[in-house]
Amino acid sequence: MKLLKVAALLCCTTVLHANFVTETIDNMGNDLKEYRTYPRMEKAKNFIAKGELNKAKKLLKKVLEIDSSDPEASKMLVTLCLQKKDFSCAKRYVHTVKPVLYAKYYEINLLYGQKKYAEAYKLASSISDDSALKKEEKFQKDMILLKSAILSNNKQAVQKYLPSMLHTSKNKMCHPETSNIIALLLEKKMLDEATQEISFYLKKCKKDVHLNKKRIVWADILRDNGRTKEALGIINTMDNSIQKYEQQMLVFIKDEKFKSAAETMEKIYHSKPNLSNRKRLVYLYEKAGRKDKIKVLYTKEYQANKDAADLKKLLYMNKERGEAFKILKQYYPYQGLSKDEKFNFSSTLIKTYAQMGNKRNKILTILDNLSALTGLSPKQKAFISYQYHRQNSNAKAIRILETLYAANPTKEYRKRLLFLYDKTKGYTKQKESLLLANASSMCDRKLLLPLLDIKQKSRRVLKRLELDYPFNCLAGKEKLNAMMTLLRDAKKRGNIHKVKKILTDMSRMKELSKKELLTLAYEFGRYKEYGVSNKMLSRVLKKDPRNFEAHKIIAENYYATKHYSQARHYFQKAYKLHPNAYELANVLGELYSRNKEYKQALYYWDQYLKHKHSKQIILKAAKLALLMDDAKRARGYLSGLSRPVVRHESEYYTLKAKLAELKNDNSQALAYYRKALKYGKNNTDTLYRYANLLAKEKRYKDAITYVKKIIPHTRDKAKYYAQIGYWYQKYGKDKEAALAFKKALKYQKDPQYYKALGYSEVKLKHHEHAVNSFKRSLDLLEKEGTGTASEKYNLKRSIKYMEDSFTGYFAYVSSNRAVGNVSPIITDDTIGGYSALRLSYTPRSYTDRLQFYLNTAVGIKNKNITMAEGTTQPSVGVSYQVTNNTMIVVSVEKLIKSGSKSRDDVLMRVSGKFFDDYSFDPALKNKWFKSLYIDIAYFFEHDSYRFYSKYEQGYMQKINYQNAWMPYISASITYDNDNNTKKSMYNYDIGMGLSYLFWLDEEKYRSHAYTGRASVEARKAYKTNYKNDDQIQMMLELLF
Repeated sequence: MKLLKVAALLCCTTVLHANFVTETIDNMGNDLKEYRTYPRMEKAKNFIAKGELNKAKKLLKKVLEIDSSDPEASKMLVTLCLQKKDFSCAKRYVHTVKPVLYAKYYEINLLYGQKKYAEAYKLASSISDDSALKKEEKFQKDMILLKSAILSNNKQAVQKYLPSMLHTSKNKMCHPETSNIIALLLEKKMLDEATQEISFYLKKCKKDVHLNKKRIVWADILRDNGRTKEALGIINTMDNSIQKYEQQMLVFIKDEKFKSAAETMEKIYHSKPNLSNRKRLVYLYEKAGRKDKIKVLYTKEYQANKDAADLKKLLYMNKERGEAFKILKQYYPYQGLSKDEKFNFSSTLIKTYAQMGNKRNKILTILDNLSALTGLSPKQKAFISYQYHRQNSNAKAIRILETLYAANPTKEYRKRLLFLYDKTKGYTKQKESLLLANASSMCDRKLLLPLLDIKQKSRRVLKRLELDYPFNCLAGKEKLNAMMTLLRDAKKRGNIHKVKKILTDMSRMKELSKKELLTLAYEFGRYKEYGVSNKMLSRVLKKDPRNFEAHKIIAENYYATKHYSQARHYFQKAYKLHPNAYELANVLGELYSRNKEYKQALYYWDQYLKHKHSKQIILKAAKLALLMDDAKRARGYLSGLSRPVVRHESEYYTLKAKLAELKNDNSQALAYYRKALKYGKNNTDTLYRYANLLAKEKRYKDAITYVKKIIPHTRDKAKYYAQIGYWYQKYGKDKEAALAFKKALKYQKDPQYYKALGYSEVKLKHHEHAVNSFKRSLDLLEKEGTGTASEKYNLKRSIKYMEDSFTGYFAYVSSNRAVGNVSPIITDDTIGGYSALRLSYTPRSYTDRLQFYLNTAVGIKNKNITMAEGTTQPSVGVSYQVTNNTMIVVSVEKLIKSGSKSRDDVLMRVSGKFFDDYSFDPALKNKWFKSLYIDIAYFFEHDSYRFYSKYEQGYMQKINYQNAWMPYISASITYDNDNNTKKSMYNYDIGMGLSYLFWLDEEKYRSHAYTGRASVEARKAYKTNYKNDDQIQMMLELLF
């Protein structure tokens, strides 16, 4: 019991003491927080005052990081986030706002801003007591609740809250938000509620200066929604005005009450009798079927103002021929109208009589009256002349035209006179006089112009024109027309010299129209004068930069002179100006294809194919799609061909074969290639593709047969001989491969061919020849500046490998623990310290996989680098690499006793290296490295065995060209009974280390002579019966 009391007392003392300390620390913490937050709050307020909201927001976030419970910072930050519509920010901090009511208030604003109206309504309606909110905040909350109810189509909630929130006071009813509420109700088609609110608003808010505008908008919306009665009710509350009448009229039109609409429009027209209102009134009269009122309206207007426009309305308001003619006839001869108006209406009456037929006398009377009018224009006189001709009064027609021609001898008048002379008997002299007047003059404009107007020019006329060349009495278009006449005659008679002379003279003329310049440019192009043609066209483009024909002809000129880049530029411009000129799309496709811009070529060919189905273009497009590796698109094109294109069968089947290849359907592809070769036996591309596919199917003999068929028909013989060589290599025919590469090298000294030849010679055991080929390959790579660093180094490595039959290996390993008797058998890694030297010989002329070697191993004393006495163990052995592609070696070794701790024995071992080695790669800067070494040994005389395995994984990072660091981790397993007691020993450890790798003495034709690795490794044994199982190991390895 006493113990309990003491414990309680101690507990209480501890708690009291703890509270005291905690309170003191809390106070200090609060002071520190305020010290850190106050300046930031003040600075944030200043930023807000300046409108720098982003800076303020950043500071407020920092305040909340310091003191997450700061209420003022929370409110300010959430308010800023909402203002900036940064809803993710608002959502993150809204729940930090205190008190909870304000947190809900801001969350309502957030949900509304995020358009989550149903959630905003639910949260707003859940607040039962909002007395803590400010007046404007309460109003804002209520408005969001109401708008959210509307926007979420919660009609029941709308009906519940509308009266309580808007009808309680005039201030609320007439608040600007009320108009927004009405707008939302109308938008959401809550028309009954909207109509009710509009009614309240109109009663309570008569002082609203914008009330009439709102009436009009509300009425428009209700009218558009079929609530015309309510719309009319709103409009009727307006004072009488044109604006009111306009709105009433729109409602009547909506209800198709055109009579009422017309009556309302009459009030508007009475107030504003302008042309626009008259047109609207006439329209409504027509809709109401009151043509009588229209006639009365225009009659009154015409009688009052004598306005030709009103008379026209009278004439044309009724489409019935009889009614129009009646009015036209009634008002003839149109007193009070101007000369031109009289002429126009008389012309219409003439045309009406002409349509009726048998009214020649009446028409001639009107024409005589018109002829008597003074001040008629030439055009009006020409019309009268033409009408006289139509009534077979050609004499009167000719008389008027001769007057016009005398005053203004235009081309049209001359043509018309000549036409009338031809149609009318008795005018032969007048015609000759017109054409041949003043014939004695060498260049007479008055003679030339009528001559040029003759359509079918006789030889006599053309000779006369030749006498007047170069038409110095003419200028501009007249001169050009005369020259064109002679140009056509010269072309017709095949006089090329004269054609070129006339063209040259025409090109020097300054006043030429676009059409004339284009004609000249075209003609120069026809006679291969492309430079002059382009000069003409540049003049056209100065006048009209978007002229299609000019761009097109320039493009054709450049194409003809093989300037394809410029041709493409101008064809493209022409095509943009005239996208329906699909033939240009074809030409552009060809040009882009020629330039190997296949994507653009296909685009233009697609445009062409939209307008015209062309098998040849489909075939070309399919080929390009394949070149772009777009097999799906190529198949799409070929699906448009039901059968091969005539004279393009080989192309068609080759494409089908390529597509089958892409689907890995090689048998189908081969079948298509055979069909293609049936139509194109010597097609090099098809033969080569067929041969490649045969090789892919490992039918190398057949592939070589077909490639040999290509060689007589191609200049690129080296390529195909080399390909034969590569296939012979795969086929295992190294002698034939070497012969093929030699033939390739006769035609082209290629470093790759020398390299391939070298590898074939290696397999044939022709080592000297192989070394020579590799050196030639290296020389060419250096001369051409081609080949990668790795490729060149591998060639050097191959040369070194072929030249070096003798190799050496030195290892030095030291650890911080002794293992008893040294067993120097595992030369790549052992538990104890040792030093080893191995010299090897490979009889490469016989085989690369057999090796004879001498080996000496010496033990190292514990904790120093001196040789352990009596540990020298010499041996001789032979090893054999099981396959060319793996580093699994079987060896037999004779151990020779030379000290007290060495012995005589015969050792057989199987060892293997897997994954990576330390080979030099000049292109490599860093890489992940992994290596696994396994060694199994059996001692015949000692009847013991040993198993050792080590795995390393590290990251090799080059320091410079031939030095690198490599941190790594390792794991090893050792199991053996090779000791004096034949006790089974085992060890499993893991370690980590750092290696320094170096490569030395690279030469022009040989790779590095020395490869070395120095390492420091820390190991931890996890399961072992060795003593002193943990160790630090240092190692040096050198290959030479």
